[in-house]
Amino acid sequence: MTAPVSSSSESESILSHRSFTLFRGARVASTIANQMQIVAVGWQVYQLTHSAFDLGTVAVVLLWIRWFPALFGLDKLVNPAAPANLPSHPTPPATSTAT
Repeated sequence: MTAPVSSSSESESILSHRSFTLFRGARVASTIANQMQIVAVGWQVYQLTHSAFDLGTVAVVLLWIRWFPALFGLDKLVNPAAPANLPSHPTPPATSTAT
């Protein structure tokens, strides 16, 4: 059995990995862009219709499109790379007993 690394000088920071830093930056940029698009769509709908009901309808449709697959287990249609069979509870790590 190996002892966990507890010293900060021996462990690496996750931010020192260039790939992770680029991935994290891309995720932040993507989230900001998605939020900007949601605001722009809502703004355009309101400018075209001047109706709060139509704005709310668009918001509900956008929410429905995003959450419907997850609610009914159809997330494989949205993300084909997702694992097919996930355990319903986390599997505990295997333990060995020294005899």
